[in-house]
Amino acid sequence: MSAKKHYLDGHYQLATEAISHPKDIVYKIAALIFTGQHLAARLLFKDHAKGLDLEDQIFAHFHLGISYVRTSEYKLAQEQFIKNLILTRNNKVNAVSNFLCFQGLSFYRFFFSEHKKSYFWASKAYSFILKSKLSPPLFLALSLDLQGHNLIQLGQIHLGIGQLKKALSLCEQYEFLTLKNDIEISIAIYMSDYSESPKIQILNLKKLLLSKESQSDYSKSALVLQISKLFLLMGKYAQAKDFLTENYDLIYNNENKRKIATLNTVMAELLYKRGQFLEALSVAKIARRNLDENIDTSLILPILNLEIKILNLLNKDNSTLIKYTNDLSQRVDRYLDKKIFSRLKNNFTANEVGQDPLGDIIDSAHLKKESALDLILKNELLGLIPRYFDLKPGQKYLLIVNELNSLISIDFESIEYLGQLTKNQIQFLQNLNSDGISKETLIEEIWGYEYEALRHDSLIYTTISRIKKILGDRKHWIVADENRYFIQNEVKIIFKSYKMNSKNEILSKDVSYKYKSQETQHAADLKLENLANYKGSVSNIKKTTIPKNLNYRLMQTLADPPEIPINVSGYAKIWNVTRMTSLRDLSELCQLGLAVKIGQGKATRYQVQTN
Repeated sequence: MSAKKHYLDGHYQLATEAISHPKDIVYKIAALIFTGQHLAARLLFKDHAKGLDLEDQIFAHFHLGISYVRTSEYKLAQEQFIKNLILTRNNKVNAVSNFLCFQGLSFYRFFFSEHKKSYFWASKAYSFILKSKLSPPLFLALSLDLQGHNLIQLGQIHLGIGQLKKALSLCEQYEFLTLKNDIEISIAIYMSDYSESPKIQILNLKKLLLSKESQSDYSKSALVLQISKLFLLMGKYAQAKDFLTENYDLIYNNENKRKIATLNTVMAELLYKRGQFLEALSVAKIARRNLDENIDTSLILPILNLEIKILNLLNKDNSTLIKYTNDLSQRVDRYLDKKIFSRLKNNFTANEVGQDPLGDIIDSAHLKKESALDLILKNELLGLIPRYFDLKPGQKYLLIVNELNSLISIDFESIEYLGQLTKNQIQFLQNLNSDGISKETLIEEIWGYEYEALRHDSLIYTTISRIKKILGDRKHWIVADENRYFIQNEVKIIFKSYKMNSKNEILSKDVSYKYKSQETQHAADLKLENLANYKGSVSNIKKTTIPKNLNYRLMQTLADPPEIPINVSGYAKIWNVTRMTSLRDLSELCQLGLAVKIGQGKATRYQVQTN
């Protein structure tokens, strides 16, 4: 089969391997370019350029222009596209040649982030390809693909992805496997750019990266960089670094300055997160130095944004960079660039909420909106936590969000949501510091008792053991000697507050959590509104002085009582005791007037006294 047939069927690799015929040589050149063999394609064109007819010349110039763009040789790319413009103006050519001319101009403008102009030329090219019944379906798919890219960059995300899906449908219909794969990757990357669920998007992108059909190093490197950026967004710094390190060769072998600059940008961001500000600034400058401000504006603006943040943290003048960023932002019409600059200036432009769910969450975090933290935790966008709470990069934190009793750890490797704390666990952390706190002080401050070693050491030990279990790999942050407990010097324990839109919403979350962790499935099925039925009974609990001779389980239960009635099985599960011991403890509380028994049989519950 000829190289032309293989090319028009979208089988580029087969086209490169086909026997060369003079009539098919331009298709082999095109296939070499689409499989990343740029030097071989250029040499082949040089050898056969003089023998090409007008339409073959236009075909070759179009693909060579794409080749030079992909290797960041923009002046040479411009020459190829201008040659086609001159040839089509000075000669009567067919619809396909006109399509290739205007498609090339659109492709070129796309890389200048001039998306309105690019979309104009893409639409013009599309009109030519529709006029000819003999136009190859491959070119129709290429046209829809470029239109989709431009619409997305202009902020019309749903419409743009719709165009990409039309192109994908054509590829599936005509079995354009290579282009199909590239469009699938583009759609997946865009979905990850604008979706609020990066964890799911990482799985999708990794699946594509491992696919046997992913032949193009250009597409693979785009996947690697996108996955790394999503790891950053999730606060998985170590995973982002490891993933990039594993794929260095893939990105560098691609010979694309834009990809290498993006790699350096992600590395600079990682250094910034670790608090290595001078190193991050140096890498960011290297990334920017290798880009052309007239062409690579969309890549330069995020780098400038990072440099401005670093200079601000170092208390250095960043006014020149802010002005430069302002000037550059006026040259482009890319949606994401406008949003980045809007955040920098705290001057948000109006946009259709819902087009960009992830961007909406980032905007909300930047503005400290009350709903942002819920969305950050729900979607595991933990990389936004430092921004939301104005935490300095390069520090180790234990962050407690007061209203939710939530514990979040932050260090150089990652940001992790560790779960919720009980009241006495929070009080323990409130008292903890790098100078250390004694057992006596802990018992007095948290439980209000006079310390007795035999009675209270088990209570302290249980509390600390549970906190360390929550901390997991960071349990070594809490250290102890014979009589005192410390937090490591470099770790800061901080308490932050945020307001929910509804107090009932907070109550609902806290009660729901305790249902799930402390009650059996039967209790979990109860509705929150049924709590009202217990009010009369609960009011009968006596306000009795708490005896000092209670066991540590009862002491801690009274110090942090469950907000809802609890059954015998639920109590036994909390303390890992037998059902008989659980019943004995709860009965003792009832005898002392510190709890009341509610219901009968399997529906029996115990409401513990609340403060």
